[in-house]
Amino acid sequence: MGPAADSALQDAETLLRHLIDYTYSRLPAPLGGWPGQDTCFDDLRAAKGPLTPADLLDDLCGYPSVEGVALERPPEDDATGRDLVWHASGGPLHVTVAMHTAFSWSRATAAVRTALAGGAAVPSPVEFRVFLDETDKPGGLEPLVRCVMLVEREAPRQGVAVLLRLQTRYGRAPLDSRAALADALRALHSRAGGPTHSEMIQQAAQESPPVSLRAGTLYEWFAGRSVPTDEQAFGWLTRHLTRRAGLEDDGDWSSFRLAALRHHAEGEEHRQGGGSSVRRTRLGRPVAELVEDAERMELASYDERSYDPLLRDVMRDCAAGASRMVLITGPAGSGKSRSSVEAARLLPHGWWLWEPGSSAELAAALDTPASIGPRTVVWLDNAERYLLDQSDGGRGERIAAGLRTRLREADGGPVLVLGSLRTEYWNVLTTAPGAAGADPHPQARTLCEENLILHGLPTSGTDEIERYVSGPAAAQHRRGRRDRRPPLRTRS
Repeated sequence: MGPAADSALQDAETLLRHLIDYTYSRLPAPLGGWPGQDTCFDDLRAAKGPLTPADLLDDLCGYPSVEGVALERPPEDDATGRDLVWHASGGPLHVTVAMHTAFSWSRATAAVRTALAGGAAVPSPVEFRVFLDETDKPGGLEPLVRCVMLVEREAPRQGVAVLLRLQTRYGRAPLDSRAALADALRALHSRAGGPTHSEMIQQAAQESPPVSLRAGTLYEWFAGRSVPTDEQAFGWLTRHLTRRAGLEDDGDWSSFRLAALRHHAEGEEHRQGGGSSVRRTRLGRPVAELVEDAERMELASYDERSYDPLLRDVMRDCAAGASRMVLITGPAGSGKSRSSVEAARLLPHGWWLWEPGSSAELAAALDTPASIGPRTVVWLDNAERYLLDQSDGGRGERIAAGLRTRLREADGGPVLVLGSLRTEYWNVLTTAPGAAGADPHPQARTLCEENLILHGLPTSGTDEIERYVSGPAAAQHRRGRRDRRPPLRTRS
């Protein structure tokens, strides 16, 4: 071999190191250097939608080289038919890219041999082929050592082609990923026997460690109104339903397939900006969607509770412009969440429902009360998570004080705070400390004393309903009422 051939091979080795480094950088740790658990191309597709060869070419050209490699697109009149070229000192080196949704090495090498036999000649004895493998990887991503292969180029144009395999963890997305995820969740729920939301919430809470699920969250996931962002809760739910349905060995219902649907749905939601501009600036979602969701879910018929007439009164008060708070207490599984949903469905068009994802989220919103807009239902399902939270120096007390302030603000427009509380937590909240003991919940206790408390089951031998009504003076005045009524006690 002469000096020119030696220089060309040295250049080819330099380009190979550059492309191997590039391939490594697009894999997630510990296989490579990309942050997160998915590949660079999973993240790129989630951000912009379906990938094209142009996306891959732009990414290759933009990757910085420690070897001095500068890949660029050839001029339009280039006769080689290759996609990229590096004008190295020993002569040009070429790179071709391809995308596969059904990748295999045998298929890739066969395609390369066919192309080499019939394609235009290139001056270098070495050329490079980069494949993007867009197949599902339920068994995991391939390590770098399995992403490089050599194919000999036969006479009279002897040489080699270096094949490099880039990967996505998940295959291509369905046309409507959010709808596909919701359809799959509803179908899995049905095949699992249709457990109630309360049953699933209780099962999740009994796990070790406990898994936090909320009724409002489940409604939104099954209806396709929101995409699951809590990976732990979503994973538990799908595994639980799959076991109940006896589908553990069914590939169509594998954890990987459901995780792939969630990944694609998250990307779709991100690209759409989370919905309209109104959705991005207002907490929650329209109550009208809750009605549609309930109809779509074909919920079991609702059994009237003794306190439902009072709940309907509160809905009419709020529709007329008053701010109210209702807290339904009772043991687990007594229908508190379902009662709340049925009541909220009675509110007129223009009302929104917001279920804070955490006590920290609620506290942050209450720090700026105007962020909770008029005609908002603040749904505190399992209200102990908010009112009894003693973290961060007593966050529950700050939340209770903030709710009292928001309920009194006539200028902020009407709001409804609708919560549920299990009996044991109600007892903790309402048990005053002894004379020498510190009171950890004075604000939360006052909040309850000022508002409507509904006991779903007999308490102290009676079916007692205590009603306390408070609200902005202006709203009370519009309805021709006093600002405060005495407690109303009724018995069944």
